[in-house]
Amino acid sequence: MPSIPRILAVTAGLIVAGIVAGAVAAGCALALSLVLLGEWRAAVDVGFWKIAGLVGAMIGGVAAPLTAWLFMRHVPLGQMIAQTTLATIVFGGVGFAIHLNPFIAAPAGFLAAAARLAIVTPRRRLSSGADRSNLVSH
Repeated sequence: MPSIPRILAVTAGLIVAGIVAGAVAAGCALALSLVLLGEWRAAVDVGFWKIAGLVGAMIGGVAAPLTAWLFMRHVPLGQMIAQTTLATIVFGGVGFAIHLNPFIAAPAGFLAAAARLAIVTPRRRLSSGADRSNLVSH
């Protein structure tokens, strides 16, 4: 059985990673959409980045641990963070540029990448005599 301190530590790490990735993704998505719309000066406005980053951090801090624990337990964390962040940036930025709601487009990208990772990443198989006591996921 996994230890509670280890589960809490992993969850805390996922929250922090989600906050950082969410902030970066939201800022980059907003900048991408502004560049696609020809608003170069607005794309580098610190005020826009702060607002987008704050919103993205709040969403990422919740979304990362939820998706990681619910259906991506077997996906390597680096791969999970990188691919979901990139998909969030592309879907959110392009979606907003073509006048889609960014609060729908960006999470759609995140969930599409998460679902793809959950499906295509092979699950780790343990030998019959392997010790499962130190694993978070079985």
